[in-house]
Amino acid sequence: MTDVTLREVARASGCSVATVSRVLAGTRPVGAETARRVREAAEELGYRPNQVARALRSRSTGTVGLVLPQITNPFFPSLVREVEHALHAEGRAVLLADCDDDPEIEAARIADLLDRQVDALLVIPVDGKRSRAAVEKAAAHVPLVLLDRGCGPGVADSVATDNATGMALVMDHLVATGRRRVCFVGAAGTGSAAAERLAAYEAEAGALLPRGSGQIELGDFSLEWGRTAAERILPSRPDAVVCANDLLAVGVLQRLRQLGRDVPGDIAVTGFDDIPMMDLADPALTTVRQPVRALAAEAVHLLGHRLAGQNDGPRRSVRLAPELVVRASSAPRVSSAEDTRGALDAQHPHPRGRTVIAVVGSLNLDLVAPVPRHPVPGETVLGGDMAQHPGGKGANQAVAAARLGGNVSFVGRVGEDDAADVMLDAVRSEGVDVTHITRTPGVATGRALIAVDPAGENTIIVSPGANARVSTADCEAAADVLRKAAVTVLQQEVPDEANHAAARLAGGIVLHNPAPAVAGAVPPPHVDVLVPNRTELAALTGTPVPETIDEVVAAARKLTGAGAVIVTLGGDGVLLLEGASHLHVPAFSVRPVDTTAAGDSFCGALAVALAEGRTLERSARWACAAAAISTTRAGAQPSLTRRDEVEAFLAKNS
Repeated sequence: MTDVTLREVARASGCSVATVSRVLAGTRPVGAETARRVREAAEELGYRPNQVARALRSRSTGTVGLVLPQITNPFFPSLVREVEHALHAEGRAVLLADCDDDPEIEAARIADLLDRQVDALLVIPVDGKRSRAAVEKAAAHVPLVLLDRGCGPGVADSVATDNATGMALVMDHLVATGRRRVCFVGAAGTGSAAAERLAAYEAEAGALLPRGSGQIELGDFSLEWGRTAAERILPSRPDAVVCANDLLAVGVLQRLRQLGRDVPGDIAVTGFDDIPMMDLADPALTTVRQPVRALAAEAVHLLGHRLAGQNDGPRRSVRLAPELVVRASSAPRVSSAEDTRGALDAQHPHPRGRTVIAVVGSLNLDLVAPVPRHPVPGETVLGGDMAQHPGGKGANQAVAAARLGGNVSFVGRVGEDDAADVMLDAVRSEGVDVTHITRTPGVATGRALIAVDPAGENTIIVSPGANARVSTADCEAAADVLRKAAVTVLQQEVPDEANHAAARLAGGIVLHNPAPAVAGAVPPPHVDVLVPNRTELAALTGTPVPETIDEVVAAARKLTGAGAVIVTLGGDGVLLLEGASHLHVPAFSVRPVDTTAAGDSFCGALAVALAEGRTLERSARWACAAAAISTTRAGAQPSLTRRDEVEAFLAKNS
């Protein structure tokens, strides 16, 4: 089959060859109707322009050479993809060259691309010093932009991530979560990214850590070096390892697991780049996300600027801000009771923004009636006036966290009824993000019937309604929220499948309140902190309801799978268990009015405190104060306290 010519398109459209050429090349304006006829004819005939001939006429090949250090580095394919898309949008094609991390091969590849008459070059240099000569020589012939890495000032335009800011984000995060012995694994040599990340780590460590920089191990950007470096670093007893890229971090994670170290319990691990599937690492990797699309767009923009004839102006250097993506590998440590007795407060004095909390749970409209006493089976008790309040364990815990300073997102369901509007308005008015609360046709919003006696003790009957429809699909739709949350909070008022999905997707601490009690219930996997009361503990372990502290400890020891267990004991405070250690935190002395929201207040406050990097004991004490205040007021959400009240209460009762 022969190629279609301009003459054939001209004959089919009824225009001259010159007019057809102008329309298809876009070189001169042509009437709209004429242009339409020409394009329709070209499409029907299958005309394709001869790019070689066009290049000879215009002295432009429409191609840009892209030189990479090593295509096997998983960061680069994502960057190549964005560069190709950005160039394609401008009518240009990419010629790709890999140089296997060798400056000599790199120089040869650059020369080859110039011989192929590329219009411009994008170069990610292998080495900050040894790549310079070849880059400078090429920049004298064609427009050239350095991407991701540099070769020193004045060589060419450059676009890169601000590595110093990225490392500052990592170090601030680690210090805020209580890490003090932070080591570094990176790459040797003079590559600009490697050198900048190392220098930034040393500067941040000197400013933030009591002893300055920890042990530093430099090799190359590979899985193998990450594994080797992990073994070398362990004798220095680090509580965190900062890695200069994600491949190194995955290698470190693998070797630490083989050596029996818990991440993040014993050692936190962070990476840099956020290459694909880092949320699927085990545990999911905290890392610095490079703005890949913006890097590509800015580089192509600079090339276009030079290709437009402005190649003699001053060289430009563009630095783009990265983003810290917090996942499970650096979750705040849940310290043992033994350690926390004399530990310093692990909070960092200048946190970056509000604490992110995700709550997956129930929304119920509470119908509350005061009763002189709780009825026995078969008995009717005359109660007082019934009040209506927004509630549900999930909603209560979300509001509790929001009032205490958390930036809360909620995953759940309501029906299509008036109660749904009441519930949505209630949580929305507290600043809770309701994007992932779904209205469910044909189903009522959940409701709870609550009886409260003069001592403030309550009994509750829950009709789940739409809460019973919360599903794995709901959690997967909110996966981005769950992965970014510092703490994900779960309860038992939604189906187990939703809790299991949320725990699997969570990128931070998973806090599970197994209420209401269900005999034989199995907490979801990957729970970091389990918070039952005595009754729920008995249901989980199949033992009688424990009365004494020793009985609580014995029952809690039967639980496996959770990183730590906190048993709430009402007026007796809480019991903390982690590993072989346990600690009793007494309750604050108050006169209770209604204990309905005490457990939810405790869980919401505990989530905020843990996400802020407090130790387990300090978090529990802070949560006990919030719960104590809530018992002095009637109702569920109306009783939940605010941060300034908790701080004032603790100051008064310390």
